[in-house]
Amino acid sequence: MRTILKGSSALFAVALLGLSTRSLAYNRIEKPLYAGQHILIGKLVVEQIKKTESNRTVKYLRVTYDTTGSDWVMTTTHLYVSKNKPTRAAPGRFPFKHEGLDNVKIDVYEIPLSTLLCSNQELYIAAHADVCEILTGSSACTPDFASAAASLPSVLSNMTVSWNYVNSYFDVHTTFGTFPAWCLDYDGPIGIVETYGTVYHLSVLSDGSVNPIAEALLGSQSATAMSGSPINHLNYLMNRPYVRDCGNGGPYSFVDIQVAIWVLTNGLSPSAYGASLANVTAILNDVIANGAGFVPSCGDLVLVVGDPQTPSPGGNPQLHNQHFGFVIPVTGTTVQGDCETAWAKGTVPFSTGWGSYFKYNVW
Repeated sequence: MRTILKGSSALFAVALLGLSTRSLAYNRIEKPLYAGQHILIGKLVVEQIKKTESNRTVKYLRVTYDTTGSDWVMTTTHLYVSKNKPTRAAPGRFPFKHEGLDNVKIDVYEIPLSTLLCSNQELYIAAHADVCEILTGSSACTPDFASAAASLPSVLSNMTVSWNYVNSYFDVHTTFGTFPAWCLDYDGPIGIVETYGTVYHLSVLSDGSVNPIAEALLGSQSATAMSGSPINHLNYLMNRPYVRDCGNGGPYSFVDIQVAIWVLTNGLSPSAYGASLANVTAILNDVIANGAGFVPSCGDLVLVVGDPQTPSPGGNPQLHNQHFGFVIPVTGTTVQGDCETAWAKGTVPFSTGWGSYFKYNVW
């Protein structure tokens, strides 16, 4: 079961209780910290410290919960420290607690020893925490393609074209922004300084599958060994560094990228329009090997397919056959992993539950 965590995702908040810059730690022990009985998520460190306060030495017991070596964070900690044995595993009734923690990886208690005992003797310690796993990679976020699609106009929207070889192969200027764009098929020309009534289609549906309407607008004469939908391959291509860096000192030119797209969608020769055969071949090898199953995730870019319907009045009616593509960012909902209860592994188990406690010798 996965749980959505609310609040900030700050992972390294530290709850410190008045640490002095003049302190000496000693008598240190460590206990493993387990979630769900069998998942090692960190450690519990118990030590004594001496701090100089108002020209006198004061002894403290310092207990540190630490999950920095794992993908787990803490939302609550409960700590039992007493010269008396705990009678049962009841974290809510433990004398020390930090509740409402903001997904921290370190939580520290400092307790004056004078409040716990009168002289050197044994203490009993039980350490409990409520913890949740922070997922990483593509599984850490659910992309919201529905919102991306909703950001596009649902009716004909005016679009003009300008040629700009510095930042893109050409730009499209729409009612909702200006985007670097690429021709997605080779069926016909598109005019310069023309205004088109255009329909926009996100290349994927809300579940990440290929949008058949967008796919039908592409050419269908690929000369490559591509398997699967060209939409997946084009989305992969649009997220590769050679697209983002072309014209900015990278080895690939705008023409190299455009010709590679046309090879995928229409079977154009890889050396057409003076493109570098070596560069286009390298692009195609990468896309064909890795693009078949590619679905954009959070932080990636997703292809939008533009379908010009009508040119401006007086314009050439043949100049609306070319379909074009540009990309918009993918956002989504952050997903957290399982939430569990965690205990520091002690030497004496409680009679109920799976928690345990241990003895600590004070000196």
